[in-house]
Amino acid sequence: MSYLPQLQTFLAVYRLGSITGAAIDLGMTQPCATQHIQSLENKFGKSLFTRLARGVTPTVFADDLAKKIALPIDDIETLIGDLSISASDLAGEVYIGGPVEYVSSQLLERLSQLKAYNIQCNFSFGGKARIYAMLENSEIDLAITASKIEDEHYQFDAIAEEKLILVAGVEFEKTNQLARLTSVEKLSKPFIAYDVELPLIRDYFGLTLTQALKIKPTFTVPDLRCILDLVARNIGFSVLPSYLCEREVNNQKLHVIINDIMSVANTLYLVSSKRTRQSQRVKFVKDFIKVS
Repeated sequence: MSYLPQLQTFLAVYRLGSITGAAIDLGMTQPCATQHIQSLENKFGKSLFTRLARGVTPTVFADDLAKKIALPIDDIETLIGDLSISASDLAGEVYIGGPVEYVSSQLLERLSQLKAYNIQCNFSFGGKARIYAMLENSEIDLAITASKIEDEHYQFDAIAEEKLILVAGVEFEKTNQLARLTSVEKLSKPFIAYDVELPLIRDYFGLTLTQALKIKPTFTVPDLRCILDLVARNIGFSVLPSYLCEREVNNQKLHVIINDIMSVANTLYLVSSKRTRQSQRVKFVKDFIKVS
């Protein structure tokens, strides 16, 4: 006897923490989903879930089973979906969240190719907290983020490396003699940050959050494109992704300040929630972003 349907149901219950939620997600009745779980428990002779007032929690055996079958089950579902997919199945909307700077400069042109499949991409922008809140509330299907949180309900796929560079306007650099800046103690000159937690500057200099909060930037501007503009106009210096500064550096509007630390880069991830079942359209866009 094949237990594939039962294992698919188990995996849905495991990921959603609810038999009712899994039944809705899989398009079956709650009694049918319960029967699938009971069938597996009879097969293995072990309990898979502990019933709570609201939802269920997995047993240790269920944790081990999920680790062993999650990838094969997902691969089978993807294969079946790929074999049966058609252009009409792909047509529709996909919701994507991420940092406006990366999306606008690195992603929009690539995703414009999806118009051939009648796929419309709708974007939302924001920082880490807003992006994860939108994923949690199913407001977006996919997210681009530089953070990888420890949560089994999210799937992370590395899609790019974001090299960080320390830059100043050419005239500002000459005036302030910033040809070399080797440590955080030298941050006495005017500098511009995304916010008071100094996210990119903190990464660049290897600072803790506590250290970062003790440093006061001249400006905080929650848009890296605005920071780029201010730096290019010789207002101050900052740490920015290299992809955002390439044109200005080549045109000699920006000077890359020499540093004695190792090259610093953030990994950018494509994040999706395991709590919601992805449509073939979302999976198609996800794969498109990963391989583009």
